[in-house]
Amino acid sequence: MKNFLRILVFFSFCTLSLKAQKPDNIYKVNSDVIRAYNILIRNRAVSYRLTTLRNAPIFKLSVDSIFKIQYANGRIAYYQIQKISIPPLRNKLPILQLPVLKSKSPYRERGNKSDVILTQEKRLIECEILEAGTKDLKYYVITDPNKKVHSIKRKHILGYEKNLPVQPPATPVTVAKAEVKKINSSQMPTAQKPTDNYHSITFNAEGAYIPQRVSPQWAADQIGLGLRQGIGGSVSYNRRIIKWAGLFIGTGYMQWETERQYKENDVIIYNSTDKLQRIPLQLGVKIYPAHNFYLMPQINAQWVTLSGTTSETHIIPSLNSRQNTLYFGLGGDFGFEFSGKKMITDIGIGFSVLPKKTYELTSFYSLTNRLSFFNIRAGIGFVKYKNAK
Repeated sequence: MKNFLRILVFFSFCTLSLKAQKPDNIYKVNSDVIRAYNILIRNRAVSYRLTTLRNAPIFKLSVDSIFKIQYANGRIAYYQIQKISIPPLRNKLPILQLPVLKSKSPYRERGNKSDVILTQEKRLIECEILEAGTKDLKYYVITDPNKKVHSIKRKHILGYEKNLPVQPPATPVTVAKAEVKKINSSQMPTAQKPTDNYHSITFNAEGAYIPQRVSPQWAADQIGLGLRQGIGGSVSYNRRIIKWAGLFIGTGYMQWETERQYKENDVIIYNSTDKLQRIPLQLGVKIYPAHNFYLMPQINAQWVTLSGTTSETHIIPSLNSRQNTLYFGLGGDFGFEFSGKKMITDIGIGFSVLPKKTYELTSFYSLTNRLSFFNIRAGIGFVKYKNAK
C-alpha cells in the first residue's frame, strides 16, 4: 500500500512538472515562431532558452523584431504591428516630425484596409486616422456607426499604420494669357535726379587774411593796425533749384585782433590792442559749371566794429574806444560740395571787399584804405532732396 502511494505521488509530481514546463511562443515580425522557456525582457531585449535545462544556452532578440509573445498561461503581449505588403508600415517612434495628414475619406475607395494604432498597453485599435498631429492622433473606430472622433497622445502609442486615401483626379485648370502691353522708352516718366533739386543748411568754420598790399593801413605793422589773420564761423542756407544754379544766404562772425608792445632795453614801456569784428549778411547765386563745383558771386551787408585799448603809459593813455558802422560790400567764392543721402560737406575759397573807404572808423593810424580780405570756408550740414513730379 505504501509503495502504491509513493508511485501515485511520483506520477502526480511528474504530471505537474510537465504542465509547468509548457513552452511560450515567440512570434517574430518575419512570421517565424520560436518555442522558448524562461523568457526575460530587459532594456528592449528578450532573452530565452530553448530547453528547460539550467545550463542550456541563452539566446537574445530585440523587441523590434518581435510581433507578439504568447505565454503558456494564455496571455499575449504585442510589441510590433506585423508587417504587411500593402501599404507598408509607415513609422517607428519617434514620429513627431511627420506633417499633419488630414483624412480625405470621401475619396477613399471601398475595400481599403483600415488604419491601425498600437498603444503602449499593446492594444490594437482598428480605425480611420483623421489627423496625425505632432502631439496627438485623431481617429474614429471603424465599427462605430456614429463615427465619434477620439484623440490619443503620441506618448501613449508605440506606432500606427496609415493607409493613404486615393486622390481624386485633378481637374485641369485653364489659365488665360494676360495681354502684355509694350511701353516705349520714350513714354516712360523721367524723374529728375535727386542731386539737381535740394536744399541744405551747413555750419562752417572760417579763416580770413587781409593782404598788406591791398589794405596796408589795416594789415601793415609799421603804418597800420597789423590785422592780418582772422578766425570765425558762419551758417548758410543753400537752395539748388536746377542742375546749374542755386541760391545762397549766409551770416556769421569774424574777428581780427592784434596786440603791440613797445619796449626799451627789453622793458615794456606801453602796449595797445586793436580788434576788428565783422558780422555779415550775405546773398549770392551759385552757378554750377561742372557737377558739384560752383562759382558764387555775392553782395553783402557787414556790421563792422573797431575797438582799441591802450595802457596808462601810452601816448594816448587808457584809451578804450569802440566804433561801429554798416558797410555794403561785394565778393565771390568758388568751391565744391560733397552731397550724400542726408549730409552735405561744403568747401570754398573767396574774396570780399568793401568798396567804400572806411572814413567812419578812426584810430591812432589813418584808415582811408578799403577793407579787403581772402577767406576760406569748410562746413558740414544736412541736405534734403526734392524730386520733381
